[in-house]
Amino acid sequence: MVFNIDAFKEAALQVAAFLDAEVDSVSGKCIVKRPRRFKVLDHGEVRNCKGDFEVSFSAYRQDGVSLNQAAICLMPEEYDLFIRTIMGHALPLPIHYTQRLTTDFNIYCLNFESFEPPGHFAERLAAALKAIDH
Repeated sequence: MVFNIDAFKEAALQVAAFLDAEVDSVSGKCIVKRPRRFKVLDHGEVRNCKGDFEVSFSAYRQDGVSLNQAAICLMPEEYDLFIRTIMGHALPLPIHYTQRLTTDFNIYCLNFESFEPPGHFAERLAAALKAIDH
């Protein structure tokens, strides 16, 4: 439940700024979706792929903490840099943090979940995305 709608809106604006994307807000949940495009080598053929990433936060509390979730698809060669950037970020990972990795067609799909201020979560992800996109 949102206790302070202005703080919730401010958090949504902050997430949008970090991820350079628009945020949709529906029933106390903010969602950011943005496509990533990359090439995959599949049986000797190069295929163009699109892997959307989605970041959301919900259950925003009065103390500014929320349930944050992200699903991001990466190329195998991007994975190490992405994870090193997440783990080495100036904002330490919160106590309540999980990540899960699945693979499909030479694509790594990472799912993250944490309880922390949404701006912290978005800032860490934005830094990791910037690291692999350059």
